[in-house]
Amino acid sequence: MENAINKQVCFHDFVNRLQTSYASYMIDAVYSVAHALDILAKESSPSMTDDDHQRKLNMDINNVMQRLLSRVNFVGLTGNISFNKLGDRGSAVYEIVNLQVQEAANTKQLILKQVLVGKWEENEKRNERLQFFEEIRWNSPTGSPPKSECLDQCSPGTRKSTTSPCCWQCVSCPRGTINPIPGSASCIECPRRKQSNEARTKCVDLPLINLKYSSAGGIVILSFCAFGMIATLFSFAVICRFWNTPIVKASSREFSLVLLVSIILLLTLVVINLFELQIQFARSFIHGVT
Repeated sequence: MENAINKQVCFHDFVNRLQTSYASYMIDAVYSVAHALDILAKESSPSMTDDDHQRKLNMDINNVMQRLLSRVNFVGLTGNISFNKLGDRGSAVYEIVNLQVQEAANTKQLILKQVLVGKWEENEKRNERLQFFEEIRWNSPTGSPPKSECLDQCSPGTRKSTTSPCCWQCVSCPRGTINPIPGSASCIECPRRKQSNEARTKCVDLPLINLKYSSAGGIVILSFCAFGMIATLFSFAVICRFWNTPIVKASSREFSLVLLVSIILLLTLVVINLFELQIQFARSFIHGVT
């Protein structure tokens, strides 16, 4: 007896939970689909097989159901059920509910409460379809409506993310790519010998890296050139000093002088090139400042 009472209580509680404000709309939605499928079955030829029916539905299920729903008309739990050519309910009424933070009457605790702030009716006039009973409260620090990420186009130098076609995030273009077009979904790679600027809006030439003579690399190069010049001049002096000796004559003294002069010229060219880079860098810097 006790088990029967418990089952009855549980069943009563289940029915109370099931009977929500949305249950009647769900039942009417199921009946609408059933009526649409009934119309499809009546229109089909008796000679058509189940495979033919499935093939017909798979051709374009959205267009088929939209066309069938526009012919559905019956009285449901929520009133007269009918749909327009777009598949929307002809007598649709949408309630606008706002979640507001309010104090409970007894405990004085802050709770979230659903407040009906407006509605939208299909059967009303165009300028009277949307009605608000009170102002919407936005749960933000400033009380203002939150900014949607889908309102503004992505600025140049960024691209749209591919998370959703109707909602996106603006992602900065990677290094070496640009996007000069606002709202574009892709970035363009820069050609060879060019790089993207800081804003990722255009490709610029790769900068010339000037080796300073005061840097560690410049000091090593100058030291190597100085040591080479000293060794070359010393060798040149030795050859000139012992010009008529058998050893110098046997080493092809004229050809040796040519090699020593070539080495000195190459080392001198390195030093001149190093200082010339510094002069060009200084000129470009002065020109940019002026």
